[in-house]
Amino acid sequence: MNNLPRWLTHQSLGNSISIELPPNWCNGRWMGFVLCAYVNVIGETFGLGARVMVLGDMPHSHYASKTFFRTTALGSHIWLLYFSHDDWFATVGNGECSQIEVVFENYGSVEGVRECGVSLVYEQDVEEFNQTIARSGNSGGITSESISSE
Repeated sequence: MNNLPRWLTHQSLGNSISIELPPNWCNGRWMGFVLCAYVNVIGETFGLGARVMVLGDMPHSHYASKTFFRTTALGSHIWLLYFSHDDWFATVGNGECSQIEVVFENYGSVEGVRECGVSLVYEQDVEEFNQTIARSGNSGGITSESISSE
């Protein structure tokens, strides 16, 4: 699994991944999830979907995204999706679950999801990212507001 970004804390081969959520994962500093899929595109039109399933006493699922693309850039691609705190509570309703599964689905001209990953994003992750950017001399960076608004 060397095709995904190293900072993804949970990674798996194939199109699905299940993770145990840490105790108190849904605290006031939790901002959302980053979902990632590594795919090989073999035609101009393709689609990708990400379904987040809550496992446990009250299992249910929600589509985080279902997107179709047109491209002339055939070959390997990494798809990143940010599933925000607000999106989570609007669709799932609470932070009481202890395990989730993310399933990536492909449509059209994609050979399938080869690798996938998920990470929880907290405010301190954004702060650490911005410190790394500052040390590298890059003027870029992100804010809590820019993540929340996507």
